Amino acid sequence: MSSPSYSRCFPLTSSYFLSLLHLSLSLQAGTNALASQYSLATSTSFPFPTSTLSSSDSQSHIVSKWSLEKAKIQDGSQSIAFVADPLNASPGPVLRVTYPKGSYSHDTGGVQFINLWNSTNDQPYRSMMLSYDLLFDKGFDWVKGGKLPGLRGGPNVTGCSGGNLPTGHDCFSTRLMWRKGGAGEVYAYIQSPNGLCQESSVTCNSDFGISVSRGSFTFSRGKWIRVTLLVQLNNPPDVANGNLEL
Repeated sequence: MSSPSYSRCFPLTSSYFLSLLHLSLSLQAGTNALASQYSLATSTSFPFPTSTLSSSDSQSHIVSKWSLEKAKIQDGSQSIAFVADPLNASPGPVLRVTYPKGSYSHDTGGVQFINLWNSTNDQPYRSMMLSYDLLFDKGFDWVKGGKLPGLRGGPNVTGCSGGNLPTGHDCFSTRLMWRKGGAGEVYAYIQSPNGLCQESSVTCNSDFGISVSRGSFTFSRGKWIRVTLLVQLNNPPDVANGNLEL
């Protein structure tokens, strides 16, 4: 996958659908360097099991160790399992998410859950970076589209998705999506100041989220892809100088 960078002023005040996921030592080293570049001093990671797990045991592991909102997997819990890396790129298990034939949303295929990042700091995070490795099966059918892990924030931790548009004070969300043919984009529920919707790389929708740079990169099948997403909020909050980079 190519690595475009989207840097744009946004007035800003994680749901999961994926095929396979793992966090490697090389990924950690790369993200540490990038985090240092943006002065991000605090880090965390999802604890993976040391051996493969059945679907039910995988559900228990994620619910107990991944700090889920309401301590539950919202949709698709039966679709997940920790399995051996099919490409032998990781010494430990990877998270497999299955999309049955004919699946399209919620419990029909894929999985969705929200992680809450706990902080001992009294001040909320103003910047956050998310990194993960992703593998689509060689026979994966893109069909019309699907969502991938991303970042969200604000007082309303479950808002800014499903057609619930941001007010500028309640929430934001930034997730990746694949579209037809594996075309990629950042799918964002954010405000649109300063003529954002008039830009050729931006597709706005009055009922749903904003597509940023759709088709500027393409997901591949049968190989691990590294994804890194950075979100920086406005500083000060009433000036549209936030930053979104992929």
